[in-house]
Amino acid sequence: MKNVSYSWSKAFNVPAQVVGEFFYGLRKRTPEELIKASRNRSAPTHSLFEWNDSAAAREYRLVQARVIVSSLQVEITTLKGRKESVRAYIGSSKRGSYVATLEADSNDLLEAEQECITHMRAFKQRWRGLQFAREVIETMNAAEQRVSRKLKKAA
Repeated sequence: MKNVSYSWSKAFNVPAQVVGEFFYGLRKRTPEELIKASRNRSAPTHSLFEWNDSAAAREYRLVQARVIVSSLQVEITTLKGRKESVRAYIGSSKRGSYVATLEADSNDLLEAEQECITHMRAFKQRWRGLQFAREVIETMNAAEQRVSRKLKKAA
């Protein structure tokens, strides 16, 4: 596809333009086809995959474990007496593990808020072209501004 510029939302060791053009050139543009084409050692995407099946299986189980832990919820009663489900655990890079949401300290919560902002930005980037998402994006922008002001006051 001419005049298309690719970029990464995460860091990879192969230029996004190279990967985008390679993927676009596949007969079928599916994850399965990408894996199949990437098996060839000369493919520009070959190095992006783990080809040792034992290591790949372990990494996949780690992904599954993260999904399981991050999917657990706990029911709380709010100050207004409403019952609400929230994530039972949040990730803590400081502790290198998951922390029970109800036991999280202010640093853990700040880290979770920053992760939330990162996900909000990714959502805005992905869906900004949809009229349907505009109201949600405007609300996210307002929330991000409030958090930004809060962080400046805390600093």
